[in-house]
Amino acid sequence: MALVFDSGFVLGHKLATQFLSDLDTLCRRDYNGKEYFRKQIVCLDMDAYETSLSGNNDATMDAAVGIATYENNRMSDSRHLLVELRFNYKSTNNFDVANMRNKVSHTKSLLPGERVHDKMVFIYTDEVAPKAKSYFSRLSKQYRDLCNWNAISVDEYFDYVRDKNSFPYQPINDLGQIVTELKSKFLSSGLEGLNTISDYWMGEMEKYNMRYNKEESRAIAKVVLNFWDQLPQSNDSFENDYIAFVKEKLNRYII
Repeated sequence: MALVFDSGFVLGHKLATQFLSDLDTLCRRDYNGKEYFRKQIVCLDMDAYETSLSGNNDATMDAAVGIATYENNRMSDSRHLLVELRFNYKSTNNFDVANMRNKVSHTKSLLPGERVHDKMVFIYTDEVAPKAKSYFSRLSKQYRDLCNWNAISVDEYFDYVRDKNSFPYQPINDLGQIVTELKSKFLSSGLEGLNTISDYWMGEMEKYNMRYNKEESRAIAKVVLNFWDQLPQSNDSFENDYIAFVKEKLNRYII
C-alpha cells in the first residue's frame, strides 16, 4: 500500500475552475521564478483561494495536492494532501510554529466536509529538511498535532507520494499456477492438450481487453508464450508450423 498522485481528484474539484495550479507555478511565483519540482504536480492554489475570500494569503498552506491510496493496481480513498513550500529558509531559527499551526487548521476549514490526509507536508531545501524534521520531532512532545507534520525535501516528497506508473503491474491471476496448468496439459495430452488450455487463456485475455485491462492480458500472454517458446523442436514440420502459428497469436496480446 502506498500514496500516489491523483490529478483527477484536483481537476474535478469545484475550486479547480478558478484556483487550479501546479507546484512549480507556485514556486515560480514565490521564489523568483525558480522551479524546484521540474514535473507538473497539479494542485489547488489555497493562497489564491484565501485571497479571494479575505484578501489575506498568509493564513493558509500553499497548496492542496490530490493523492490516493494505491494497492493491487487500484487507487482508492482520494483526498487532499496539504503542502507548504518553504524554500527560503536557511535554518529553523525563524520558524513560527503558532503561525504554521494556524495555517494547517485554517486550510482545513476552507475544505469543509472533504477528505484531507492526516499528514501535512512542509517542503524544504535538502540542507534544511533534516533540521526541520528534528525540530518538529522535538516540539511534538509539546504540540501533539506536530506528530502529523512531515518536513521533507523535494526528493523525499517524490518518495512519499509516487506516480502510480512507477509501480510494476501486479497480476490478478496466479501466473505460476497457469504455468503448472500448461505443463500438466502438455505432459498428459501433448500439443492438443496444450492448445486447449492455451485457447482458454486466450479467451480470458480477450475478456480482460474488453474490460480495458490490457496489463492483465499481457501478463498472461507472456507466461503462456514463454511456455510455447520452450517447446523442443519437432521432427514434424506440421507441428513446428502449428507452434509458430500459436505463438504468433499469443504475440498479438503482448504488443
